[in-house]
Amino acid sequence: MVLGYRFSAVHMIVGALVLVGAQTSARSAFAEEGFYVGLNGGMNWLNGGDGDTETAGAGRSGSLSDVEGDHGSLLGGVAGYKFSDLWRADISYTRLNNKLDWQGVFPGGGVNSAFTSDASSDVVLLNGYVHAKGFDEDTFATFDPFIGAGIGFTSNRLTHIVEANASTGAFAADIRDGKKIHPAFRLGVGLDANIAPSLTLTSSLDAYWLDGFETGDSRVLAAGTFQNIGAWQTKDAVSVGISIGLRYAF
Repeated sequence: MVLGYRFSAVHMIVGALVLVGAQTSARSAFAEEGFYVGLNGGMNWLNGGDGDTETAGAGRSGSLSDVEGDHGSLLGGVAGYKFSDLWRADISYTRLNNKLDWQGVFPGGGVNSAFTSDASSDVVLLNGYVHAKGFDEDTFATFDPFIGAGIGFTSNRLTHIVEANASTGAFAADIRDGKKIHPAFRLGVGLDANIAPSLTLTSSLDAYWLDGFETGDSRVLAAGTFQNIGAWQTKDAVSVGISIGLRYAF
């Protein structure tokens, strides 16, 4: 009987030590420094900005008006390093997909044009983040707000560009695809939630400064005639994205 009691007591003590150790390890794992990778996805809303072009075919000068973006998809990934509970840094890749429409206005006369296109941005950034948990570990042990900023570049592309008569909607021309690389910036806020020792659920709201988009410098008219034109260009494009994702720490 005594032996059985001692055996049960030992089991209880060992079990308690294991439980305490597991809780301590989990708490430490959340706070560990180290490398991480992550994936995220969501939606973005593109403000197409403004812009102009020197020529628009047939020797006429043209300008853009009513530049409109729409909501589209956001998909990305990160690889980085957590230096402490206070801050971390990573390199991110984000793909933004949208529609971009505008009106082509010719002050010197002629029929105005309406343009539709698919707009995409491949954004590569170096980012830094500051976390609230670094200031108060107990308060933000589970839910950890953060702010972040990034700088890098974006490859902005316009494809499937169609020009139509702005008044009648009749097809006018297919415009050559265009691509332009610009500096890019990001500013955002977010919230992390620890769901396992090495796994973090993260959500964020971010603004991306993308500069502008540009068409190609030629078009094919409805009659099949090829024509060189000045590229239509937009500027000051901004996208606001909301996303949710997972980060895995090594």
